[in-house]
Amino acid sequence: MDRILRIGRGIHRRVPVDDNLALADSQVLVKVRNVTAGTRLEDTLRWDTAAGWTVEPGKAPVSLAAGDSTSLSFKVRYQGTRPYPGPTLSLPFAFAPGKTARWVRSLSLVRTTGCYSGTPKIDGDLSDPVWQKPETRLFDQDGSEMKTEPVGFYFAYDEHNLYLAARCTESRNGLACRPGCGP
Repeated sequence: MDRILRIGRGIHRRVPVDDNLALADSQVLVKVRNVTAGTRLEDTLRWDTAAGWTVEPGKAPVSLAAGDSTSLSFKVRYQGTRPYPGPTLSLPFAFAPGKTARWVRSLSLVRTTGCYSGTPKIDGDLSDPVWQKPETRLFDQDGSEMKTEPVGFYFAYDEHNLYLAARCTESRNGLACRPGCGP
């Protein structure tokens, strides 16, 4: 049963979410493989969607002989202000006569943010012009905004490197973390 749920299927495309939490309409590909020995897979793949989400088609029949595989394409659209959590798909797999395991998988949403060109001076000072608009909205896996102390992540790159800087604050003293500060 574990093998069925681990390698039986997967979503092969992450959907990008921009700085404004907006998504472009996307096509996602779901690959289904019947890894059961001697058992035909005859069921329906279904999408469960939260408010604002549309997946077309919302369900698709799956009929596969043991060892066979197929790919199914779905159009994913979101119209709203908070895309988390994203849609989930489910498909029951028979693993023994009269026994099934329901596999559930969430659509992968990938946050995108600005990454600015330039080589920063590595000195802990975030006033360097390459450190522009920080990403400050962070989310838990369930889609709720993280309850953290204020933090901002900055991204930059040059021909050879990707740079990351963070500005963290601690509410108990209101100071921004700097090299050498803290306990």
